[in-house]
Amino acid sequence: FGAFVDIGGIEGLIPLRQLSWNKNTKPQDVLSEGQQVSVTIISLDWDNDRFSFSLLDAKEDPWNLFEAEFDVGSYVTGKIIKLVQFGVFVELECGVEGFVHVSKLGLKHRISDPALYFKIDQQLDLQIENINNDERKISLRVVDVIDESEEANKTEEKEFKEAEEAREYIENSKKTSSSFGSFADI
Repeated sequence: FGAFVDIGGIEGLIPLRQLSWNKNTKPQDVLSEGQQVSVTIISLDWDNDRFSFSLLDAKEDPWNLFEAEFDVGSYVTGKIIKLVQFGVFVELECGVEGFVHVSKLGLKHRISDPALYFKIDQQLDLQIENINNDERKISLRVVDVIDESEEANKTEEKEFKEAEEAREYIENSKKTSSSFGSFADI
């Protein structure tokens, strides 16, 4: 159902979907007995003594706050909240979720099941690829972390290969000698 509140002698219900911006929130996660809260009135049915209130409408929409702070290309950290075959859903802030498609998980090979590589509550470093304000959807990609030692090895290999190519070119070039030095076509 939700949580019952008393506002000046009128008892009413705050439905579950009006308690928090998070989708799977239990009343005890948000409220405690005797807690003072600010609510807005959703409906008043005096004939049936049914009154509905909203805790959400009394707070700033986190989507608007997120939208004002972040743009496409921004880097964010998120927590995995759901794993599915085609990707992972990530909570970026309370009430703001994004999705990372399986092809954007930053792995070097295609995976069939993200649950084999990731787990619920795992933190990910992400980059925002797209924001759809109308549908409140955010597309993300995992930021690839390059192993510095691997990158250093690649650089050394490249430099060695370039030096080897230069040596071979010089050895295969025409050489002439004189008393004051050697000449080669380069």
